[in-house]
Amino acid sequence: MANLISLYNKIAGEYDKNGKRGSWYSPQVLFGLHFPFVNPKDKLLDMGIGTGLSSKPYHKLGLEIYGVDASKGMIEVCKEKELTKNLQVFDLKNIGQKQLPYPNNYFNHIVSNGVLCFLRDLDLVFKEVERVLMNRGTFAFTVESSEKEDVSSRLITVEEAWGSTNLDSKIEFPIFSHGRKYIEKLAKSQGFCFLINPLKFHAYYSPSEEKNVYFDAYILKR
Repeated sequence: MANLISLYNKIAGEYDKNGKRGSWYSPQVLFGLHFPFVNPKDKLLDMGIGTGLSSKPYHKLGLEIYGVDASKGMIEVCKEKELTKNLQVFDLKNIGQKQLPYPNNYFNHIVSNGVLCFLRDLDLVFKEVERVLMNRGTFAFTVESSEKEDVSSRLITVEEAWGSTNLDSKIEFPIFSHGRKYIEKLAKSQGFCFLINPLKFHAYYSPSEEKNVYFDAYILKR
């Protein structure tokens, strides 16, 4: 089993190119759903910002962007784009031992796109989002869609995930799918309401399983 942060560090320079090649439109989908609820000069935290693909449209709209990511390589690529006010290296898997490096009630919005599928349990993430989000703030995110009520997992290869040429394409790591009832339970526990009905959309094609993989997009309000 590969170290995911190490993999992201190695592919950081080609991540955007591979996303275009693989028709990765999740950033556009999430922003399109979230757009009616954001305003210029709002503060937004991108959890798992990567190279900044999901933050770019918010920056163009005039929001103040902050970002955290576990990969130093991805952070360096993001810095070059000059999208953000603040970037910090932070592994979301450490939430519970560490808090996000921001004070309570600091952000108008939080986004997390294509990231939560790397975490099995999201309860501590939701608690930390509730802490740093302002009252009436929004939380926009995607998870891998699941017909099951709870959480399921499978192994995915580097080739499927990124189409990378810089890595052994057969390296595997776990991906988690989160059912809607699971997300609804977490949202309710932290006092979030749903601004839209969850949207299921095509994320990518899995050649090993010979099937399309779908994400669910959520827009919640504190």
